[in-house]
Amino acid sequence: MSRRPVGISAEHNLSSLCYRLASVCYVDVRRWARLANRHGLAERAAKLILDRPHESRGAFLGQVDSIVAELERILTDVAYERPPLQPPPKTSLMLPLALQP
Repeated sequence: MSRRPVGISAEHNLSSLCYRLASVCYVDVRRWARLANRHGLAERAAKLILDRPHESRGAFLGQVDSIVAELERILTDVAYERPPLQPPPKTSLMLPLALQP
């Protein structure tokens, strides 16, 4: 079994991770953003795949961080906008709904 030098193996793993991050952004984030009418976010997620090659790996990871930060802001905004959960209505399991008081 042949082994890669440590530097090459780490470089390969980092390249693979970057590809996976770009894929998640393009497939999952872009799709969700379009459905949520967040077209700017969808466009930025798509550019991670479509605008290649990137200036540098650091610039690419900065774009991913920016997208993640925006998703976190959206999650926080939605959490504060959501009304509190209401308890379910009290009903009897024995009577059909039409016969309940």
